[in-house]
Amino acid sequence: MTQNQWLLHQLVISCVLSTTVIISQVALAGYEPPDDQKPPKESSDSSGVRVMDG
Repeated sequence: MTQNQWLLHQLVISCVLSTTVIISQVALAGYEPPDDQKPPKESSDSSGVRVMDG
């Protein structure tokens, strides 16, 4: 692969990744939780294991 082909390849990859990140950010920014969404009834520690209160 010549140096020009390598640079073009890197440019295309960079553009694709940048576009993916931008689209993801726009999608996340537009998210609105449903009105009836409630917080979890139980808490969990950092490992994800449920902790029983009480």
